[in-house]
Amino acid sequence: MNIQLARTFLEVLEAGNLNRAAERLNVTQSTVTMRINTLEDELGRRLLVRSKSGVGLTNAGFKFRRYAEMLVQIWHQAQQEIALPEPFEGTLNIGYEVDLWDGGVDDWLAWFAHERPEIALQVWAGDGEALNRWLASGLIDCAVTFGDALKGEFGSEPIFSDRLVLVSREKRPLRDWDPGYITVDWGEAFRRAHALAYPASETSPISFGDGAFALRHILARGGSGHLPLRAVRGHLDAGRLHLVAQAPEFTRPAFLARSPYMAGHVAKADWFEDAVAVLKKLGNRFADLDLMTHPFPGA
Repeated sequence: MNIQLARTFLEVLEAGNLNRAAERLNVTQSTVTMRINTLEDELGRRLLVRSKSGVGLTNAGFKFRRYAEMLVQIWHQAQQEIALPEPFEGTLNIGYEVDLWDGGVDDWLAWFAHERPEIALQVWAGDGEALNRWLASGLIDCAVTFGDALKGEFGSEPIFSDRLVLVSREKRPLRDWDPGYITVDWGEAFRRAHALAYPASETSPISFGDGAFALRHILARGGSGHLPLRAVRGHLDAGRLHLVAQAPEFTRPAFLARSPYMAGHVAKADWFEDAVAVLKKLGNRFADLDLMTHPFPGA
């Protein structure tokens, strides 16, 4: 299939009608119409419902949309990889969940830059569903994920378990309930353990489904919440956050998943296995830290 056809299909959906899509693609409307007709002929299905008010998706068009996105992304990725200058010996495409960035994936990329500068990296942030699609299509070679949404036959292995510690912007002792406490949804296992540790009669005024935004909120507005030790260690060092002594701790496992289409030279390369070992080491830096003896990293 001509990639231009898939790109035009996506542009029409983004623009909302054929005229605006033609302007954005710098072609005539008749060209856009011809490309959509050709695409529908090749697939043997009508993809768009066209009207004076714009365009809508048919059932077939709805199904095709995600494949069109993958086709365009993979083509862009192929162009970038083929255009790599000579000093680069390989490419690694990494996907990750946003909550695994601070103290995890970001430090891993720093290691690559220092120890493996000959490896070109392409890094994609996404939620569990997106990582599933990207792994299945081969858009990414591996994903750093909590694994809650992994559905395919991916080769996955545990890399570390996050320590979720209770931190507060203000220094305070442990008490039965903090009215400024913020709940972060760290998955089903966390919800069960959290329910046992905290009384059901108390409800947080604010809940977050994203740990990074919860951290930003606590830093800006105050309050407390359970966050990964790896992500808050710098704030603890700087005194912007404080550990709540003797508070319940929770854990959440993280995994490295590999695409079934992972290039053979990457899957078998010594440098990749070294990189996986480094990622595990980075994630486990605080696994055995006694927070009673050392109130925060670096103390």
